[in-house]
Amino acid sequence: MARLLPTVLVLALLAATASAFALTEGLKLEKSPITRTQVGKLFSPVCVCAKDHVRIRFFLRKADRVTVTIRPAGSHDTVDTVVSDKRFKRGWVDLQWDGIEPSGIVAPDGVYDPAVHLAAEHRTIVLPNPITVDTVPPKVVGASVHPLVLSPDGDGRGDVLTVHYRLSEAAHGILYVDGTPAVYTKFARTDDRIRFYGRLHGKVLPTGAHALTFRAEDQAGNLSKPGRLGTLTIRYVTLARKLVSVGPGERFYIRVSADTKLVHWRFAGRTGQAKPGTLVLRAPAQQRTYRLYVTAGGHATSARVKVERIG
Repeated sequence: MARLLPTVLVLALLAATASAFALTEGLKLEKSPITRTQVGKLFSPVCVCAKDHVRIRFFLRKADRVTVTIRPAGSHDTVDTVVSDKRFKRGWVDLQWDGIEPSGIVAPDGVYDPAVHLAAEHRTIVLPNPITVDTVPPKVVGASVHPLVLSPDGDGRGDVLTVHYRLSEAAHGILYVDGTPAVYTKFARTDDRIRFYGRLHGKVLPTGAHALTFRAEDQAGNLSKPGRLGTLTIRYVTLARKLVSVGPGERFYIRVSADTKLVHWRFAGRTGQAKPGTLVLRAPAQQRTYRLYVTAGGHATSARVKVERIG
């Protein structure tokens, strides 16, 4: 009998071990009551934009009373409650966290864990989807623009303005023209450039002066302070003077600006072409007011030429 006791004890231990192993394996095979979690990774509660909240979405396998809380990463403390002891049917649970604590204070920047408590299951599940709160806007370290004169006529000359910029963190660059967003970069980078082709919402900007401003938006939605880049001038062909006074038969000079190789002029029944720069013409002998027309790349401008005896 004494010899049988060790054998019985060993068999009992083996049976207990097998039962524990079976129980453990059974728990491993048991499906989680929550599946298909979809949680936003990064947001700014103060951005006043579409990124001022995060979505917390998961599929509930069985109907239950659900409480969802927000905890600092790795902590059991609760900083906010998204929903409290609310009954949901089997299916999708779709919630939002705006990052505003019950006291009305914005949650401090940092990483948070969403936790789901299921009353019927007597179980709390911390979702494996950390949420980062970021309220600090990026800083523009440097920004430069060139050129500040465009003639967006598609001839490949003076058609493109380029903004080079550097930021304190990876962010999207935004170029504003007259206060309206004109270009938003596709990628968030610390160092990048923007190309602007003189078009706003598909339409070519009208000739004249346009204010340029630059901002950066980080991936949480925070915007940097606006910075003035300069004034863009849209011009195709311009004359330095709109009125010229000259004596009969005398030569006169007028400055022509254009990005084309040649400009065409028409004055007092005569025509010609010249390179952009100083145009030299001779006034007719008859005293009267004439009109000088200059064209370049399909665009035109003019000036009045008053022929009269001077002095």
